[in-house]
Order: sequence, then C-alpha cells, then structure tokens
Amino acid sequence: GLAAGITQTLLFWLAYRQNSPAYLLPNLYSGLICAVAVTGLLPLLENIFGIITNISLLELSDFNHPLLKRMILEAPGTYHHSLIVGNLAETAAEAIGANPLLARIGAYYHDIGKLTHPEYFMENQRISNKHASLSPSMSKMVIMNHIKEGMELAKKYRLKPAIIDF
Repeated sequence: GLAAGITQTLLFWLAYRQNSPAYLLPNLYSGLICAVAVTGLLPLLENIFGIITNISLLELSDFNHPLLKRMILEAPGTYHHSLIVGNLAETAAEAIGANPLLARIGAYYHDIGKLTHPEYFMENQRISNKHASLSPSMSKMVIMNHIKEGMELAKKYRLKPAIIDF
C-alpha cells in the first residue's frame, strides 16, 4: 500500500507538477487505504471465488488451529506422520514447480479423519492392535472411513476446498 501510494504520488507529481501537499497527500493516502481495504476484503474474496491465498495457508499452518491441537492430543502418531509428510510434500512441490506451501499445509490436514478413531491406526496404537479382533472387511471399512470422516471434519471446521481435496 505504501509503495502504491508513493508511486501514485510520484506519477501525479510528474504529470501535473503540483508541489502542494493538498494535491499530493490524497494520492499517498489512497494507496494506504486500498491496502487496508484489500486486507479486510481478502477473506470475503477468497470465499466468493473459492481460492486460497498464502495468507490463508499461513493461518492454517498455526499449530493452535483446533484440528491440529486435537491431533496433537488425541492422535500424536498421526500428527507426527502429518508433519513428516508435510516436509516431504513441500520438497516435492518445490522440485516440480507446484505450490510448496499448499502441499505442506494440505499434508498437515490430510489425515484428520483419523481423529474419530485414532486407536485403529498403527501410528497411534500403544498396546494392542484393534484390527486383530475385526474381520478383514470390517478392518478395511474402518481404515477407508477415515477419508469420509476427514472430509466431514474439514467442512465442519470450514477448511478451504483446496485443503479438503487433500
């Protein structure tokens, strides 16, 4: 905003050669006002157009996000797995020219569906394997169901569609 205001003021001065602050200051202020307006409207514009910006992604990377906090407490193995996958995804995305921040944040949230039954996933098991007492088809349903449950959690916590896709 400051750079836009300075540029606009400079161009106005070059075009009209007005040295009076009464003419120059409004140009400077308009750049600052536009920056504030865009910052305030950004979440609304993201929702209307269904896009995600790096600002939103950085907000989702905060480990105080309720889903990440739940994962730390309820499914620490899944949380650790997600951090490692996030680092790998970021490196892979950089190598192919994709958005590394989106890849990392998407990886953080890719297994949130495991929060509904964390004890059924190997990385969270402490003593016994819960699948030992289940039939193979039931075991498969429990494992596959974490995808549907993850999408429901993501919608409940209002994650962006780009993250839900992960």
